[in-house]
Amino acid sequence: MLKVQLDVYSKRDRLIDKFRQALDGRNPIKAPRSMTYKTVAWHTRRLNAILNEKTSRYRPTPEIKVIPVGKDGRVSKPIRNKAERLEKGANGMFYQLERQGAESVWQNIVWDLHVADAACEKWLRSPSTWWPKLVPYLEEDEEEGAEPRDVLERVHGDSYEKIRESYKQEQGLPITRFWVPIERFYPVFDRGFLTEGFELSERSLRSLMNNPLFDTSSLSGYAQRGDGGLGQSVVILEYSNDTYHAYYALGPSTNSRQAWPRITSSLSLTMGTPVLLHSYEHGLGRPVYNYIIGRGGGWVSGDSRQEGVMEALLDKNQQADELFSQKATFLRNTMWPTRAAYFDREARGSDDNPPAPPKIEEGGIISMFKGEDIKNLTMNIPDFQFADRLSEQIIGDMNALAGSPVLYGERQPGVNTGYHQQIQQNQAKHLDSQIENALSRGAIGGVELAFLHIRAMGEKCYVFSAEK
Repeated sequence: MLKVQLDVYSKRDRLIDKFRQALDGRNPIKAPRSMTYKTVAWHTRRLNAILNEKTSRYRPTPEIKVIPVGKDGRVSKPIRNKAERLEKGANGMFYQLERQGAESVWQNIVWDLHVADAACEKWLRSPSTWWPKLVPYLEEDEEEGAEPRDVLERVHGDSYEKIRESYKQEQGLPITRFWVPIERFYPVFDRGFLTEGFELSERSLRSLMNNPLFDTSSLSGYAQRGDGGLGQSVVILEYSNDTYHAYYALGPSTNSRQAWPRITSSLSLTMGTPVLLHSYEHGLGRPVYNYIIGRGGGWVSGDSRQEGVMEALLDKNQQADELFSQKATFLRNTMWPTRAAYFDREARGSDDNPPAPPKIEEGGIISMFKGEDIKNLTMNIPDFQFADRLSEQIIGDMNALAGSPVLYGERQPGVNTGYHQQIQQNQAKHLDSQIENALSRGAIGGVELAFLHIRAMGEKCYVFSAEK
C-alpha cells in the first residue's frame, strides 16, 4: 500500500522539494567557471519576499468563533453561555498548545498552504505523559485481582476526587499537536473524506530502543552492526485509519545488501522491511491527521491545479536568479576589473618572456613606454537598460502569479491608472480569500480532533494550567 502511495504522490514530492530548495537558496545557478573574470552566483530570494508578505497577514494562532444555535431559531441564555465557553476554550487551547510545543505548528501550516497547496498536522493525546500521577498500577505485595490505583488515590483516600481535579488543572491539557511536512504525508481519500494516512519521519535507532512504548525486540540485533550502531537513522512509518494508529520501523532490506532505507529515496523505502513497534485504538472514528486542502485541490489524487503556478514561479525565480547573477557579475568586474598590461618588446629589450605586470599603489603613478597600455578585460556595456527591463518583466510575472504585493501599494510594470491598479488588488484579494477559507476549514478540523480526543478520554480537561 505504501508503494502505491509513493508512486501516486511522486510528482508532488519532487515539485515541493524543488520549491523548498529555491526558498532555501539551494537551486543551482549555472555560471561559467573558466573565464578571465570572476563570476558571481547570487539568489534574489524573490520567492521568500512574496511568501513573507503573504504569511505576515496571519495571526500566530487561529481565532475560533462558536455560533450559538437553538431550536426553531431561538437562542436561549444557557445555549449562548455554552457557546461562549466553547469559544474561549477552543481559542485558549490553541494558545496553550503553541506554548507547549517545540515549534509553531500553525505558522508552518500557513507556510505550507501557500507553498505546497496543502498542509497537514497530527493531534495525539498522551494522558500518561501529562498526568503521570493518574496512571493506575499494582504494588508487588497486593492481592491477585485487586483493582489498580494511581498515586493520588493511594495517598489521599477520601479527598481523592477533589485532589484529582486540582492535579489535572495544574498539569494542563494532555494533547500534543505536531506539524507534518506535506511531502512526508501520503493521504488516502474515499469520496472526498480522509480514510487513511501514511507519514514518514526519521529517528535514531537509540531513540527507538529507549521508547518504552515500542516493541524493539526485532531491532535489537541491529544495534551491534557497524553501519552506525545506535546512531543509525531509521525511517519511521506511521499509519492511521478510522480505528488504529500504528508505528512501524523500516528495517534494512535483504535485497540491497541490507542497506537501511533513506527517507529521501522512494526506491529504498519500498524495499525496507516494516517492523511493527506499537499500535493502539485511538477511538476517534477518523484518522489522527488533519489534512488541509488548498485552493488548487490539495493533491488529493496526486494532482493539483496549483501545479502549473508552482512550476511557473520556479521558472521565473530561476530566471531572476540568473539575470541578477549576470548583472552582479558585470558590476563586480567593472568596478573590480581584471586588467591586462601590454608592453613594447623593442622598447624594453626583453626576450620572449613578458615582464612582470606593474604594481600600482592606490592613487599612485607608474611609468610606461609610449605605445604600452593597461586595459580592462571586462567589456563595458554602455546601455544596461535591456537587462533592467527584463528584470521588471520577471518580477511583474511573479507578482501576477502570486497576487502580491499589489495589496501593499506596489504597481506592476505597465500599470499606470487607478482602474488597472484596482483590478490587480481585487485579484490578489480573491487569491488570498481562497487560502483564508482553507485555513478556516483547517482550524475547525483541528478543534474537532481535539474535542474527539477529549471525548475518547472521558475526562474533564482544563485548557490552561493553574497551580494553586
